[in-house]
Amino acid sequence: TLEKIADKGVGILGVSLLTSAIPDECRRIYGGSPTETLLKLFSEASKTGITGVVCSPHELKLAGNLLQDKIKITPGIRLSDSNSDDQSRVMNPKEAIDLGATYLVIGRPITSHKDKASAFDKIYQSIYEK
Repeated sequence: TLEKIADKGVGILGVSLLTSAIPDECRRIYGGSPTETLLKLFSEASKTGITGVVCSPHELKLAGNLLQDKIKITPGIRLSDSNSDDQSRVMNPKEAIDLGATYLVIGRPITSHKDKASAFDKIYQSIYEK
């Protein structure tokens, strides 16, 4: 079981809904709205020995309510002037942190930029702006 693995010091992450998921897909695959599905997934996760979850930034509030002591890793991080690529549920870094993200996954906004250092700096500065 997950508890036995966690007791060995191994971290286990659960994945909720993909950040590219849309409500129609959620209903078709899981049989409910995204919120209904997430409530079920996070409730089940809270009863296990998982270390944390990977979830959309838009799920952080719900995850925080049900998984208060768990790590929350969130992809779909974009600045407001960035291309959202294939991500349909995105958020800026500061908002995600304010909602309880423990770690942010920021890939293409940096890796696809011509000046990666500048792109990183812009994201970093957006977190600490007043």
